Amino acid sequence: GKLGPNLTHFMSREVFAGAIFPNDIDSLRAWLRNPPKEKPMMPNNGLGMPNLNLAENEISDLIAFLQTLK
Repeated sequence: GKLGPNLTHFMSREVFAGAIFPNDIDSLRAWLRNPPKEKPMMPNNGLGMPNLNLAENEISDLIAFLQTLK
């Protein structure tokens, strides 16, 4: 797609979110809980991941999906 991050081979990467975070379950969970808290959105253009207010089960489901992208 043209909008959003490239998730190809996501789990084969050592870092994510612009190489700011180690690609591990704890970092993913913290980032998915509140992305702007972990990596603030860019104020000039609004780029970044908004807080989608995901439930814990949704976060777990997303992490399970991301783990399939090897």
